[in-house]
Amino acid sequence: RVFPLFMKIYPISRFPAFVQGRLLPGLSNVQVLLIRQPFLFLKQIPWLLSSKEPRLQTFRPNCSEGMSAITKGEFMIEAIKIQLAGHTALIRKIEETLTVKIADAVVMLQSALGDGKKLLVMGNGGSAADAQHFAAEIIGRFKLERPALPAIALTTDTSVLTAIGNDYGFDAVFSRQVEGLAAAGDVVVGISTSGNSANVFAALAKAREFGCRTIAILGRDGGTIKTVADISIIVPSNDTPRIQEGHITIIHIICDLLEKRLFNG
Repeated sequence: RVFPLFMKIYPISRFPAFVQGRLLPGLSNVQVLLIRQPFLFLKQIPWLLSSKEPRLQTFRPNCSEGMSAITKGEFMIEAIKIQLAGHTALIRKIEETLTVKIADAVVMLQSALGDGKKLLVMGNGGSAADAQHFAAEIIGRFKLERPALPAIALTTDTSVLTAIGNDYGFDAVFSRQVEGLAAAGDVVVGISTSGNSANVFAALAKAREFGCRTIAILGRDGGTIKTVADISIIVPSNDTPRIQEGHITIIHIICDLLEKRLFNG
């Protein structure tokens, strides 16, 4: 009750961008627009009510009846600023809370890969893409010209995934691969925005049975997966897109530091 009243007296748009970023997370885009630009928001109401387009298309840059090009452009620019403020605020939280955990992950991977062990990495959906991205940076290169390092994304072989899924169920698609590919001392990384992906949980639990070291890159409260990881890097957000942005930033930091520590003194 106090926050909206205060915003009437001192609009949030008058705060510096980094302060806005700390105030905005948790509010919907509509709530934020109402707070930051109330008059701009009110101008959109007739158009929003009369528009026959799906809501997902209301930020299209072309004009519609009842809304000028300038107004639509202002509305979109404000929405973009809100997204970027949320991203910036999250990166600051990661800096404040996760640097030690990220450093621990780098040291663990450096020790394993330096000893000739390998990296196995997995996730579902967007996290599967992150897993493949991670493996590609390790086995290919990130920035330095250097020898290849052994890394396998457990999300890429459709024959293996569908065979295991068909015969054993989707919860086993990663743990069965860990059973066949992992050796003691390897590092197994699970990525999950929710922290509750059953197949990632099962794979990390299996990895521990095989004497592997485990890292979980998670979101929200870390879910159940944090209980089966030696290192849990939990991005402090409940917003899936922001969590994924945090994940790829962390993966890039790990790859950069890992290359430098292994090959650049």
